[in-house]
Amino acid sequence: MEKGVESKIEKLRLEMYKAYSNDPDGDHVIKISQELDRLILEVMDKQWSGMNDKK
Repeated sequence: MEKGVESKIEKLRLEMYKAYSNDPDGDHVIKISQELDRLILEVMDKQWSGMNDKK
């Protein structure tokens, strides 16, 4: 995983925990979660592409 994306994911993950502890039903938690999903899917797509390129 790229260091930049990895650090973004970790930062957002910690931010989401904090937001959730303050307001579990808040819109901010959902927005952070969606951004995390996007970044994780981006990483997974790159890994999948790399695996397919090696075949």
